[in-house]
Amino acid sequence: MALNLRKAIVRNGVMVGGLCLLVSLGLSVATGGKLEASLASIGWPLLLALGIGAFTAWQVTARIKKGVLVSLP
Repeated sequence: MALNLRKAIVRNGVMVGGLCLLVSLGLSVATGGKLEASLASIGWPLLLALGIGAFTAWQVTARIKKGVLVSLP
């Protein structure tokens, strides 16, 4: 059970990070940015997506822990 939950949390974080990467790249193109293959041009969208994905996984884990601890006497 715990292994499946851990996989689900990681999968959720990766999906949210990927979605944020797509949105941030889209915003970059929409505001006139050029998408090049260099790390400098996609650095901020990549960092933003990684940060949001990690934060989401951390929040889900904290909510699960809080729910488990409330049920204990």
